[in-house]
Amino acid sequence: MSDDIKMSSYTQGLMFSVCVPTRNRADTLEYCLKTLLHQDFDEFEIVVSDNSDAAESELTQSVIEKLNSDKIKYYRPERILSMTENFEFTLDKARGKYILFLGDDDGLVTNSLKYVYNKIKEKSPDIIKSPNIVYYWPSSFVVDQTMLTFPVRRPDFYLSSREVLAQVSSFDLNYYALPMIYYSFVNREIIEHIIDKSGSFFQDSISPDIYSGILLAHYTESYLLTEKPFTISGLSDKSNGSNSMKKPDSEISKEFKKQQKLVEKFKKFEIPTTHKSGFDNTVLFEILLFKENHKVKPDLYPIDYHKFVFNKTYLSDVINNISELPNTHEFIGYQRFESILKDLKQKIISKQVFYPQTSSSRNLLVNKIHIDPNLFHAENVYDISCLCEKICQNYGHLQMLTLKNIDGYLKKRRKNKIKTELITMLKKIRYFSGELLRMI
Repeated sequence: MSDDIKMSSYTQGLMFSVCVPTRNRADTLEYCLKTLLHQDFDEFEIVVSDNSDAAESELTQSVIEKLNSDKIKYYRPERILSMTENFEFTLDKARGKYILFLGDDDGLVTNSLKYVYNKIKEKSPDIIKSPNIVYYWPSSFVVDQTMLTFPVRRPDFYLSSREVLAQVSSFDLNYYALPMIYYSFVNREIIEHIIDKSGSFFQDSISPDIYSGILLAHYTESYLLTEKPFTISGLSDKSNGSNSMKKPDSEISKEFKKQQKLVEKFKKFEIPTTHKSGFDNTVLFEILLFKENHKVKPDLYPIDYHKFVFNKTYLSDVINNISELPNTHEFIGYQRFESILKDLKQKIISKQVFYPQTSSSRNLLVNKIHIDPNLFHAENVYDISCLCEKICQNYGHLQMLTLKNIDGYLKKRRKNKIKTELITMLKKIRYFSGELLRMI
């Protein structure tokens, strides 16, 4: 566990702290910070912790100087930190009433802070979470081409924190459903309570975003998921998650695993260390770590190891006759998984065909539209942020357009003379997910 941490004191009147721990990514950081500065609300700060190598740090400082804003509070640790240490260092500097973390290739929707402020003023949530906008930078190798996914409108609603955590622990729900400090504004009183109790917030986690979601779900009753999104999750070629999943031999992936001591930590809890570090392995580790650090009763948030294995060995096609399952080799030698593997193979070999439900396919009751950023000449997260603001302004018109109601919508469009800008936007949207749908 990390040394005891004491956060900076709250500054009266400062509503938000947006924390951006960064390492060697000045090229994406610039656009991230531009989204944070393009806001219609004044009482906030941007906390940047520059954990870069010396040469890269000069580039980061050049970006800060270029943007020339007193909103940006720049800090540089005395030594190179692990990702978790850098998160803790950044959190220590935050002085706002509500605190949010973003990656240096992420962003806020432009002019969204006032919306968040008004929601907090109206509903007083301890945690306010954004539906997930995902932006695949042109450099991203996760998908074949740059892409934007945008959540379809549905009302504000509260989620039961511990019920969500129980579903994540049983691998019925994707970890993103958790009230993570990543992409959520969290009341500092909750954070301070956890630090007072355990000495630090992120502790010795591998994935501080996932771990924070587990912590906050345990220590709160509920959290608010807003109608409109306000954060953008960016995936670039330098993202730790992307590299761990898709390029395990990259220098970024190797450095991340070494600094976070991933192999040693997984070994402690008898979790397989795969060549490609799957998120389910990390979720399992963070749950077990949380239970140990916070002395949680074993029967609280039970872990479904069967579903964990099924998720890891999931095959998308119908299986008719197979004696060897891919991905099962990583579980060999772990006593905990022996009976599960035996049961799984027996079902397949005896042709008891089934479809394991992977938690990654179960997100947060939010359908999404998929948009090609090239059609809007959007080349970075700041361009995407401005585009998302326009979409939010026309949110009332973004509906699920099925084959049956397109004609009716087009008639309504002509009758009500809906803005030409909106129609142009909708024409450029490639497809809606969830159903077989047709473009306008």
